[in-house]
Amino acid sequence: MKNSFPKLIFALALFAGAQSQLQAQTSAFSYQGRMTAGGTNFSGNGWFKFAVVQPGTNQARTATAVASVGSGNVKTIDVTDGGVGYLTPPPVTIYGTPGPAWGGATATASISHGTVVSITVQTVGTNYFLGAFVSVAAPPPNFTVISKWSNNGSSVDGSEPSLPMPVPVANGLFSVNLGASLQTAYLDPLIFTNDDLLLRIWFSGDGTNYQQLTPDQPFTATPYAMMAANAANAFNAVNAVNVLGTIPG
Repeated sequence: MKNSFPKLIFALALFAGAQSQLQAQTSAFSYQGRMTAGGTNFSGNGWFKFAVVQPGTNQARTATAVASVGSGNVKTIDVTDGGVGYLTPPPVTIYGTPGPAWGGATATASISHGTVVSITVQTVGTNYFLGAFVSVAAPPPNFTVISKWSNNGSSVDGSEPSLPMPVPVANGLFSVNLGASLQTAYLDPLIFTNDDLLLRIWFSGDGTNYQQLTPDQPFTATPYAMMAANAANAFNAVNAVNVLGTIPG
């Protein structure tokens, strides 16, 4: 079956069935959910890829600039730090200092390779006798991502795993085990000592064309409770969570 859905609404319900296997110091989660496409339940062989990821440092950086003022007018603006991660030229705002009513100065930024390279004054404004301050809008966040686990252990820095898991989907319903030793890579419960983990999912209807579900989904308290249960020699944990993601069109 070809994956011909321009936008796939993926509703994933994670139910009771997260079982901790203490002797092997690993854990398995049973995920059950419903897949719909265009309001219709998906049926057929679905192909899934899973990764547990942790956000890292925001690599984006906001540009800074200073204005030169003469006779109450903003004459020029010099970029002091071009920033990192700009996809489009950011808005530039010019502020005066307390004193005479100031206003009217405008400027536009130019970028190259994600960096602000220049800011051009468009309107000089009036009454900036005590100086002017320049504010450049921030670029979109760009967090590094660390892969803590994936279904076949191949995900690096949040990348798509190299191999999928075939999962039958009947009238939208499916169930999959993550972390089971015979089905997926080893899942160490100690990764849940990190409290900001996210589940990243890819799906394909034909086993060839994969799309990443967005956004990544946070875990509920259950996996963390499972890790604590492992430490306390408990044998079971119970999970109940709803996840909603969308594949970009």
